[in-house]
Amino acid sequence: VVQNPFYNCYCSSESTDGTVSNIANVTFGNFSNGSDTLPATNNSGVTATYSDYTGIGKIAVIRGSTYHFSVTQTDGASFASAYIKAWIDYNQNGVYENSELIYGGSTTGASKGNTKHANITIPASATFGVTHLRVRLESGGASSGSACGTYSAGETEDYSMYIYDQKKIDVA
Repeated sequence: VVQNPFYNCYCSSESTDGTVSNIANVTFGNFSNGSDTLPATNNSGVTATYSDYTGIGKIAVIRGSTYHFSVTQTDGASFASAYIKAWIDYNQNGVYENSELIYGGSTTGASKGNTKHANITIPASATFGVTHLRVRLESGGASSGSACGTYSAGETEDYSMYIYDQKKIDVA
């Protein structure tokens, strides 16, 4: 019996109404994704609410290092608020746990071009190897707080990451 690797088995996450309130750009360290220009595998039954960017290359990070993280919203002017959350599966168990929430913020007067910034430190205890980053933007109403399931309006984007140990990189 062939078993899929854990990184192919993450929970689904998407908007139920397809309202355009999407993510325009995600940056993490030196990685930048202008979502409108990079190819995604959209596995959603609703247009433009889930984008799988795990096939465009891995975001490389080093345990114990700090990286700039940002998310830019493309739309949402008709909503009073938007909620942006992001998770990294640090222990690589295929589940986005509450302890793996790396960013959680809300905006008021959500509008095109609204960008949120944070500095994210990769824990020294993070497991080496391939894992995922999930970024979720929910517009209008209250945030569901979860990395999984459906929400009324917004977009979810998934990215591949590779967690390195500094010592291993220095030797290579």
